[in-house]
Amino acid sequence: MPLARVSKTEYAIIYIRVSSARQVQNASLETQEHACRDYCAQMGWEVLKVFREEGESAKTANRTQLQVALRFCRENKPRPRFFVVYHVDRFARQGSDHDALRKTLLGWDVLLRSASQQLGESPMEKFIERIWSGQSELDNDIRKEKTLGGMETRLRQGNWTHKAPLGYRNVRNGNVKTTVHDSERAPLIREAFERFATGLYKRQAVLEWINDKGLRTWQGKPVSTETFRRMLCNPLYAGRMIVRGKKEGAGADWTVNCQANFPPIVSPEIFDKVQGYLAGRRPTVTPRRRANPDFPLRSFVRCGNCDKPLTGSKSTGRSGEKYAYYHCQNKKCLSRVSAPKEAVETDFVDFLRLLRPEPHYLRLFRETVVLVYERKGHETIAQRNMLERELQQKREDRRRLNEAYIYRRREITEADYRELKEAIEQDILALEMKISDAAEEELEIGELLDFSENLLLDAAAVWNRSELGTKQRLQQVLFPQGVTYSEGCYRTTVTHSLFSILAEDIGDKEQLVALPGIEPGFED
Repeated sequence: MPLARVSKTEYAIIYIRVSSARQVQNASLETQEHACRDYCAQMGWEVLKVFREEGESAKTANRTQLQVALRFCRENKPRPRFFVVYHVDRFARQGSDHDALRKTLLGWDVLLRSASQQLGESPMEKFIERIWSGQSELDNDIRKEKTLGGMETRLRQGNWTHKAPLGYRNVRNGNVKTTVHDSERAPLIREAFERFATGLYKRQAVLEWINDKGLRTWQGKPVSTETFRRMLCNPLYAGRMIVRGKKEGAGADWTVNCQANFPPIVSPEIFDKVQGYLAGRRPTVTPRRRANPDFPLRSFVRCGNCDKPLTGSKSTGRSGEKYAYYHCQNKKCLSRVSAPKEAVETDFVDFLRLLRPEPHYLRLFRETVVLVYERKGHETIAQRNMLERELQQKREDRRRLNEAYIYRRREITEADYRELKEAIEQDILALEMKISDAAEEELEIGELLDFSENLLLDAAAVWNRSELGTKQRLQQVLFPQGVTYSEGCYRTTVTHSLFSILAEDIGDKEQLVALPGIEPGFED
């Protein structure tokens, strides 16, 4: 009597995937699993395990549950004979990924099957499978192109499409996404910009001040030095959107540079001043304690009797009228200076007029400035080359970060990727702006000489018509060690080297030197 033939049980695993949380909630995974189980039952295969990929895109093969499923195929006993998906686009969205994964499975003697498509090993079935995998890649590329195109269009319309930086918030007005001020953070950030734009404070001092005032990140932490640096360089705070993107395939890269359709936190003028200080084009030499527009000489002029700095204040007379005075605050001074503001400042202007050089020295001065200008040009080119090298390195860092996220996703989370990419993009933008600024520093030599000669010939007039910040910078440039005042007279031990050099009879040009303080870049 012949033995009955025993049929061998064949095993399968099921891999199902959705790419968004919304699809997870609408039972798409359950629909896929039900169809795959019915298919396996019809084929007589026993399902060993179901792998659920919730909310991960198929743009790469480095997906959490897919990698687990592949390890299961390689290591499990019994090994599954079939790897079942609902549709090939659930398996991979790139044709190259599909081919690589299928080849890997075949190396373990595991066959790919679909519950909704006819897959097999015949030449025609493999050809049809390649068409389906190519269709998945085409659909994905078209969707991506539309997304990027829609993003570019929205950006050109002035709509911010990314996560709002600190000080702004992303909100939805009906079906329209928009960007608004964060009522808590925006005023503090505006104060930080305005404070730094005065030139009276160093960046770290402003950061400490604004953190003390209560500015916090989205995580509730004080703002870090690097975050604050990127904030000061971000043109979005001035309502300017500068975004660079890449076209897929052979398309040209695109750049959006337009005005945002939401209110800026700071004015363009304030933002430009901040960029000038960050780039070193505006010297910040004025100490914090002299930031009073009513008393530009306060703490700069010293008492001629005790050598202590004068302060300034207003007192009320019997008639109720306010009187402004500069006075010595040293109580131990035997002859304390106390004089009306108008007298002290008028005497200072008269003192400045004594610095006026003789006109016949200006020829020598012009030759000196030309030499300085030529040297500065070489320095500007060197600086620009250095910045371009830094920019190239940052772009390489961006490329490596994208590569790590796409091909080695287990090494970096999506949240970390987005944070690091945002930081690199801000650094790239800041470097590009600095390179642009370096190019703009090629000043017109005639304008430079006209300004410098005007300062030399009439420093008093320049000081008189300047704003507080410029007055205080001029004071320190002209009198590096300050001045003393008593009985209506000013005295100083050291004036700027410019005036002492112009007062000497210099023999030949080879003795010309670059005079500190008058180099190109000094701004009113």
